[in-house]
Amino acid sequence: MAETTIKADAALAEVIHRLLRKQPAERFASWGAVQEALAQTLHAQDQPEVSLSVSADEPV
Repeated sequence: MAETTIKADAALAEVIHRLLRKQPAERFASWGAVQEALAQTLHAQDQPEVSLSVSADEPV
């Protein structure tokens, strides 16, 4: 869970930094682009962690 939170926090930080960039060409082109970036960040955060382990003795 902590790794997922760190990834989401980093992605959210990137969105925020892009919103604050000095050069207009480096910022989001529209509010829709901001919404999409935030939606992707939130979607990634909602993904459950999956951990699979297989014993060497078990068939795959």
